[in-house]
Amino acid sequence: MSPENSYLIFFDGHCVLCHFWVRQVLKYDRKKIFYFADLEGPTAKRFLEDRNLSSTDSIVLWKKGEAYWLRSEAVFRIAKELNGVFYWLALFRFLPTFLTDAVYLLIARQRKRWFGSFAACPPPPIGFMERFLS
Repeated sequence: MSPENSYLIFFDGHCVLCHFWVRQVLKYDRKKIFYFADLEGPTAKRFLEDRNLSSTDSIVLWKKGEAYWLRSEAVFRIAKELNGVFYWLALFRFLPTFLTDAVYLLIARQRKRWFGSFAACPPPPIGFMERFLS
């Protein structure tokens, strides 16, 4: 992972909705600080094991040497870093976490039924291969 103040987003590689949002982050990440790894891959498995986290079906955002965030906190941190069109989303971070996580989990539980899923994690978009870790 590089540069030094970059973030790693772990996402569900089989989820159509998750891939849509990954493409949006790539599109608006002008600073090129976001890198990606699917939750099913070895990088995520090692990350989760090192922190004694059980397998998760949630987005995980990690800033090496600093912290990691789950669920709505991860979404808000990403939105804050992207600024621009996503800044409005970061405004919701002032709501109680139990409330924002409840909304996040509602969508997360239904996302594959509503949007579908891939049989296998699709390849990264053309021109962005270096931003994806296995």
